[in-house]
Amino acid sequence: AAWFPSTLVRVTVAPVGFLQQGRAVDRVSTGTRVPPHRDVRAGATTRVGASSREGAIAELERVVTDTGVLAAALQAEPTAAVSCYDGWTLVELAGHVGQIHRWVTGVVGDRVLDRPQGGHPPAPTDAIELASWVVDGASVLVDVLRSADPDDEVWTISRSRRDVGFWRQRMVLETALHRWDAEDAIGGDASVEDEVALAGIGEALDVYLAQRLEGREVGGTGQRVAFVPTGADGWTATLRPDGFDVEDGTGEVDAEIIGTPLDLWLLLTCRRALDGMEVAGDEDAAALAVAAARMVPGPAG
Repeated sequence: AAWFPSTLVRVTVAPVGFLQQGRAVDRVSTGTRVPPHRDVRAGATTRVGASSREGAIAELERVVTDTGVLAAALQAEPTAAVSCYDGWTLVELAGHVGQIHRWVTGVVGDRVLDRPQGGHPPAPTDAIELASWVVDGASVLVDVLRSADPDDEVWTISRSRRDVGFWRQRMVLETALHRWDAEDAIGGDASVEDEVALAGIGEALDVYLAQRLEGREVGGTGQRVAFVPTGADGWTATLRPDGFDVEDGTGEVDAEIIGTPLDLWLLLTCRRALDGMEVAGDEDAAALAVAAARMVPGPAG
């Protein structure tokens, strides 16, 4: 049986208390390389590796909890507008989440090896019925993911991974991001734990931008832009005329975009603007990197 609140209860993910950089960042003239980023705070040089990030978000119970928060927001204000999707209210957002959960349930449960054909199942339009439907779908999804071997082969949206473990991470991130959307829509205290946001940054860069910008007119000429989350090492994007290459770590770059893990994840998924973010170095290069990110639809499935 799926968990579902019998009364409207606000459930929030406890904020981690993001650490802020304790240094001033000098802006340098266009064309001058920014030296490798170093955070001098004790312990900050320890890299949060890809395996650590994946392990930190492997708790599938997050999917059920975050879906419950989304369902509670839906019951509270079903017509609240979702800022990152034109014309969407919480009804459309919840319908989308329920459809994606059911789609992945089918892919993993049937060990599908080729991209599924056909559309998504219709979602209820009544808010109360929809809230129950989306929570039920999350519960079934988690049961299927838990019962499957993470190493089993299955089709994914990644060009480098074809395993159930990919979908475990993808669904944690998908649901966390849309739970943030729901809380933001009703004016709640929307937050995401650092470990989840860091994994989301890596996925946005590697799975969405690097893959889906290949062959597109990015307009780069080799500019290197680092995305630097506070408290962890970051990533570097190299902008080509027709693509967007990503590597772990930050060496010598033209610009750095610095922020909390959540702010950087929201920036890369079109939920934050570059204005207000901390930028060191060539601001035009940073703006070009963000413009490239805007060419790709945000994570959806």
